[in-house]
Amino acid sequence: MIPGSIFDVSEIDYTNNESYEEFYLRFRDVVCSKLRPAGFVMKYMDNTELEEEERMLPTLEEMTLLWCLDKIDRKLPHLMCKAFSHKISQDATTTLKDLQSEIFQCIPEMLEQKGDILQKRKLHETDLELVKKDCHQILTKTEEVNIFDEEIPATFKEELLEVQVKYEDEVDMYEENSQNNGNDIEPDFIENKANKNISIG
Repeated sequence: MIPGSIFDVSEIDYTNNESYEEFYLRFRDVVCSKLRPAGFVMKYMDNTELEEEERMLPTLEEMTLLWCLDKIDRKLPHLMCKAFSHKISQDATTTLKDLQSEIFQCIPEMLEQKGDILQKRKLHETDLELVKKDCHQILTKTEEVNIFDEEIPATFKEELLEVQVKYEDEVDMYEENSQNNGNDIEPDFIENKANKNISIG
C-alpha cells in the first residue's frame, strides 16, 4: 500500500470494540483526507486543474455511507435498500445521509435477522438431507419387492407405488422451496417425513 494513497480507505476495517457510528466517523475521516486540493491536476481530463478544493458532496456522502455498511457486513447495503429505498423514491431530495441515524439504529436488528435467516437455511439443508434419506429408504424397499408377484396383496402394491410417487414429488418440492430466494419456506410435509416401516408378511 502506498502511504497516503487512496488505498488507505480500503484498509479501514470495522472492529467489534467500536460502535457503528464511531466506525462510520473514522471511515469518513479517511475518505475526507483523500479529497484533492484546489489546483490539483486531473491528467485524465486533459490536465484540467481543480478550481477549488473537493468537498463531500451528496453522492460521495452516500457512497461513503454505503461503503461503510458494506465493511460492517456485506449484506447490509442490500438489507438497507429493502428497508429504506421507498423513502428515497418517494422524495427525490432525500439522501442516505439524511437517513443516517435511522440506518445505524437498524443495524443490530438487521444483523439479527440475517443470522436467523442463515440458521433457518442450515436447518432446511439438514431437513432436506433427512427427507432424501427417508425417500431413498422407501424407494429401496419398493425396488426389493416385485410388484408383479401375484402373492403380494393388491392393496400393498398400490401403497408402494403411491409412496414412491409421493416422496419423489416431495423431495422435488422441498428443493424448490429451499432455493426460493432465501425466503425459507418450510413445506408442511416436512413435519410428516417418512417414518413408516413398510413390510410384507
